[in-house]
Amino acid sequence: MAEVLGLGLTHYPSLLKPDAIMSGLLRRTLDDPDLPPSLREPGAWPPEMQAEWEADQRGEAAVTHRTRVWSDATR
Repeated sequence: MAEVLGLGLTHYPSLLKPDAIMSGLLRRTLDDPDLPPSLREPGAWPPEMQAEWEADQRGEAAVTHRTRVWSDATR
C-alpha cells in the first residue's frame, strides 16, 4: 500500500467549517454508491485513519489535527 504526503495550503471552503462538522466531507464520500463497499468499512482502513475516525466521532479529530498543523507550521 502506498503512503501519501500532502503539502501545501488549501483554500478549499469546506476546511473553513466548524470542527464539529469537519468530517462531513468524508461522511458524504462514504455514502457515495460508487465507492467500493470494502473501502467503506473503517476496520479495513490503516490504523492511524481508524484512530482519527474514532476521535472524529467524538468531535476531537479536527481540533487535534489543527493543533498539530499549527505547531508544525510555527517550527
